[in-house]
Amino acid sequence: YEVCSNDNQLTIEAKVSSDNLQNVQYNWEQGTTTSEILVTPTDKTNYSITVTDGNGCINNAIQTIIVNEPSIVTIEGVKESCEGKEFKLTATGANSYEWKVTPDNTSNYTIDGNILNYKGIQENVTFEVIGTNGKNCKSDAVSHTVTMIANPALTIIPSPDQRSVCKGSNLSLTATSGANVAIQWEGSEIGYLDYRFNAEDHGEKEVKVTATTTQGCKNDSIVKIIVNDLPTFTIKGNDFCLGTTTELKAEGNDLSFSWVGFLKNVNPVNVSKSGTYKVTGTDGNNCSRQDSIRVTAFSNPDFIITQQNISWNDDNTACKDSTITLAAQGGNYTYDWYTKENDILTEFQKSSSTIEPTITRDVTFVANATIKHNENLQCETQKEYIVKIKEAPIFELDAPTVCAGNTSRIKVKNGVNGTTYEWKWDGGSQAGGTYHEEILTANKEFIVIGTKDHCSYQVVKTAEVYELPQMSAITGADNDVCIGDTVILSENATTNN
Repeated sequence: YEVCSNDNQLTIEAKVSSDNLQNVQYNWEQGTTTSEILVTPTDKTNYSITVTDGNGCINNAIQTIIVNEPSIVTIEGVKESCEGKEFKLTATGANSYEWKVTPDNTSNYTIDGNILNYKGIQENVTFEVIGTNGKNCKSDAVSHTVTMIANPALTIIPSPDQRSVCKGSNLSLTATSGANVAIQWEGSEIGYLDYRFNAEDHGEKEVKVTATTTQGCKNDSIVKIIVNDLPTFTIKGNDFCLGTTTELKAEGNDLSFSWVGFLKNVNPVNVSKSGTYKVTGTDGNNCSRQDSIRVTAFSNPDFIITQQNISWNDDNTACKDSTITLAAQGGNYTYDWYTKENDILTEFQKSSSTIEPTITRDVTFVANATIKHNENLQCETQKEYIVKIKEAPIFELDAPTVCAGNTSRIKVKNGVNGTTYEWKWDGGSQAGGTYHEEILTANKEFIVIGTKDHCSYQVVKTAEVYELPQMSAITGADNDVCIGDTVILSENATTNN
């Protein structure tokens, strides 16, 4: 097994196969007594181990580790470059190379094996390369930093590089840069120039200025001067509902807009309060005009939802399969009702302040109240009302069949703790209890109502009765006998069961 000298720490594991792996003993030559050994060889090294299995059988093994040396890699190329200038770096000393560029902007460079072509430096850049030799050993990372020599700053006061002159304004262009930087305006001698232009003059002119450092790094700028009219634009915005926002948008061809009180050059903007809002429109020549719009925030419906027909002090609950009344109470609004499940609304009833749903499961009702303030604005408020079902206490009745004249015990089966029971039958009743006992001579129907938390469940059960058998004695063809004679009697019994 081969490793590289700069990546030479590894774990060697002895894997044992035996018919008795109980209490296996490991004895490495280096003194380790576990199945694994962590090693860091610096040269070719043999690692031997003796293994004794649970049967006392012994075997030896040797693992040889060969240590290879990585290549020594260098990077050749410039160490300084003017801002935006292209250059090339070359790595040598290995078979293949891995480059790392910091900061890494892949659009700025291409890699062809050991050559990296950088398209245009914009900041100091550090290049690292790792070379891999024929033994697949990677070298240590070699670093090479190219320092960017910034092109000279070129400031044209008060305008940017391209500046339009707006009607009614004057423009004075002054080019400045740093120390030891030569400035030259096109068509003039090298040096300082103050270029003046009167906005009342019509037409177009381009003026080029170049700044050059002592290292030869340059920065060019072209000032384009055009006389333009002030921009024209429109503003759109609507009245809105409190708690929401309305969009204010200025529209004009090729204009940027800045609203007073908002971030510069953000358009459209959203506002949440009534008021007058001002916006400045600026065209591509930096000509500006200001305009304003007023919008009003109108009130939203304010209402509550109540559950009206409940007989206990526990809102938001209802017995399963019962019908309840929900009422939306507030101003003179239009109410639409929906059910909500998984954030999806399903229409339940339109244009009604009350609804009477039958509750079969937990359900969320949503009332949407709307008020129309004007032809273009309608405000609405949604409120939820969650109804949770209360399950009726389901149970069974057990009524074993008995013989006529015997006591029948009818009892509740699989009942729910906390349930109260009301017993009814033809001609009688029983309040409470989980069973009823009665001597029966014929089938009899019982009605039992179980109630818990105001919810009831009814079971009807018939207690069945076996008829008693009918018997007669038979003596033969003639039932008359003489005194002292012997008579043989036999039984003839009839029954329905």
